[in-house]
Amino acid sequence: FLMGVYGGFLFYASNLISDGSELLLLIPSMAGIVGSVVLPILGAVPDGLIVFFSGLGPLEEARVRLGVGVGALAGSTVMLLTIPWVLSVYSGRVNIENGSATYKPKNGRHKLEPPGNWSMTGTGIQVLPSLRRNAQIMFVTSLGYWLIQGEDSKFDKRSGLDDDVVQSEKTGR
Repeated sequence: FLMGVYGGFLFYASNLISDGSELLLLIPSMAGIVGSVVLPILGAVPDGLIVFFSGLGPLEEARVRLGVGVGALAGSTVMLLTIPWVLSVYSGRVNIENGSATYKPKNGRHKLEPPGNWSMTGTGIQVLPSLRRNAQIMFVTSLGYWLIQGEDSKFDKRSGLDDDVVQSEKTGR
């Protein structure tokens, strides 16, 4: 019953967020801020609630359920980043001639010759120089997560919490 109530609450809340964000985008002076700041924050609220509610309950079980909630959140985030990236690369690919992408073909030719070309070495995209800097920024910002994950792994081994969780799952308590 509670799962149904929670699902209904999330469905209703996500519809309100969606409708409100569309209305906010209609205000030209706020469209830039809404699209770049407000919508990502509002989109994270349901995910945060899922992780929060997965951690409620007895302490022994909360740790396992919270791990599952965070794992599901991470998995959905990776999927939501990967699918548009793959579709963008696939849709934007062009012929590669002399080591560079032919975005402006000569003589009225198609960007992809022959159309539908599936060559892994003859087609592709060309990235801008700013991509290297963006990749460096992403790497540096991810170092904090690696630090936390490493410390958590050390803590689990020292405290034996994983052994306790496995034992409680076997006994059903």
